[in-house]
Amino acid sequence: EWEGRCRQMIKEHAAWCEQVTGRRSMDFCLFGDLNQVVPDGTICEADTFSEKVHKIAQAPLCSSQYCHAHNRRCPLFGPSTAAAWETAGLPCPDHSRAGLRMCENGKTAATFACHAKRHIEKRTPVILIENVQELRVQMLQLLYGYHYYLHIFKVSCDDVGHRGAARNRLYVFLQHKERVRMAYDIVAAYRAVAKTIRKAVQTKPHDYVFSPSYEIRREGDDLAWKRLRRGLTDHEFESMDFRRLLTKREKTAVQSLCATYRRLFKKQAESDHDLIANLRDNPHNRLVWSATSGRIPTLRMSGGLLWHFATRRWLTARERLATLGFPVEPGTAATMGVPELPVTCTQRAAAVAGNCMNFSMVAVLQLVGLCCFEMID
Repeated sequence: EWEGRCRQMIKEHAAWCEQVTGRRSMDFCLFGDLNQVVPDGTICEADTFSEKVHKIAQAPLCSSQYCHAHNRRCPLFGPSTAAAWETAGLPCPDHSRAGLRMCENGKTAATFACHAKRHIEKRTPVILIENVQELRVQMLQLLYGYHYYLHIFKVSCDDVGHRGAARNRLYVFLQHKERVRMAYDIVAAYRAVAKTIRKAVQTKPHDYVFSPSYEIRREGDDLAWKRLRRGLTDHEFESMDFRRLLTKREKTAVQSLCATYRRLFKKQAESDHDLIANLRDNPHNRLVWSATSGRIPTLRMSGGLLWHFATRRWLTARERLATLGFPVEPGTAATMGVPELPVTCTQRAAAVAGNCMNFSMVAVLQLVGLCCFEMID
């Protein structure tokens, strides 16, 4: 994990997994920059994608790397790092709509090449890669295709019951050609599971608005100190009307969205409990709201308040995590049969919400993969 603030979250996630399974997980390593699996200076910024792939393929693999779990250099290969399964959220900025669509010509292309080199060397049996749907599968075919079969899935939140949220993603299973066989048709299996879930449950945007008053006030107080250098006023504390805490640009966006909603639907925006909009975007250029789609806008690393018009507040960090399928609400956790995921730090929860996979989505895909693949050796 390259991002330092995410490493502690990975450790806490491992602790939560131990609570779920009731078993202590094996001691794991936590490495930093994936590009450091090859020696420094292997590639340069001016290299084309083909040149980077060739140089990385020809370079020796480093035998060890600094480990942030043990605070020392640990081996990159051997029993301590052996795994039958890898789930990887490789960098998406060069492929997403929010980026410049540089694709394989972007800065993160080398990371894909280094990831491929390491796992080809390790002969990892199954890899599940998550990314935006704009990712060029041809690049993955070039990097992994000689050693792995590719099974491609374009997935939406509907497939796992979260109709009220938007996060369309591309998932690609990489099945090692020599070590793994397919016991069941994985495409048919996923379609059957997704069809069953869609029939059983589909959320709406208002289902994610559940935070208690103390949690809402805590986030309001945090933003008041951050923006206005003061705490909540008595009126704000009692009414939980946080419109005064918005910036001038955000207030203008709310007013514009309310006017547009009245014009389109002939009623007040505050009357629609499913109306949520991202205030980071300029509504004159682009309407990023749930009014027409029935979905909460996709969460982004760049952030932005998700404004719920009916309650005159934004979605809390815990509510944003809920849109990603995390069991952060007691009822959801009980239904999933797992402990509730604790959310005690607003800032860290917000960082996760804009930079992570959909928990339910990746969980379902992993379970389907575990059912359909079996080891040969």
